[in-house]
Amino acid sequence: MTTQILDYDKERYDFRGLISDYIGTESLEDLTTRYADEADRQGNSLYKNMEQSPVFQRMYAGLNGPEGEAFYALYRRFIREVVRPQFDEPIYYQAKPSHRILFADVPGQSRFHRDRDYGHAPGEVNFLVVQTKAAGHNAMWIESEEGKGDYRPLELEVGQYGKFRGVDLSHGARANDTGHSRVSFDFRVIRQSDAPERYRRGPAAGREGNPVRDNALSFVRCA
Repeated sequence: MTTQILDYDKERYDFRGLISDYIGTESLEDLTTRYADEADRQGNSLYKNMEQSPVFQRMYAGLNGPEGEAFYALYRRFIREVVRPQFDEPIYYQAKPSHRILFADVPGQSRFHRDRDYGHAPGEVNFLVVQTKAAGHNAMWIESEEGKGDYRPLELEVGQYGKFRGVDLSHGARANDTGHSRVSFDFRVIRQSDAPERYRRGPAAGREGNPVRDNALSFVRCA
């Protein structure tokens, strides 16, 4: 499967509006990290520094509170109505997607990887849904074929999503020099016939105490 760019109805699935509410601003492209301390974060990954930002933590506070159910209800509908019809059998999908804010001013290192490096199963398909425009160095960069290393940006507008095999293709974020932050969420899907036992047992199975990893490996079934 080659990397694809697909369209969805951004009015029917208004993820941007919900995320804007949780963060408290409609200007998602202008978000900054605004760390409360002066810790040296240059040696960290971009995503680790992202997760320590007050803005990112505020977004997750909304997602994890009662108001967050509006997002997850919309996400489940997106899975049923947009994603599931792309497969010829029932699927297992990431129960809660992984959210990213690639701030324009975030410090840290670009660390490219394949999802299998972190325990993901063969056959998984990745989906990336943006709530802001993604272009140049605020986009996700992906190689075209396994081992080729010819990274290109997955450039998306709001109302588009990317579909690719992150378990096999190396991908990651570069230092964002665009002046605009990228807000997005991503998740993984696998056909029922390919799903490992851990996924079939549901989100509570095999938790390791690492919230990021546990979330990425927690799947539920969509018939």
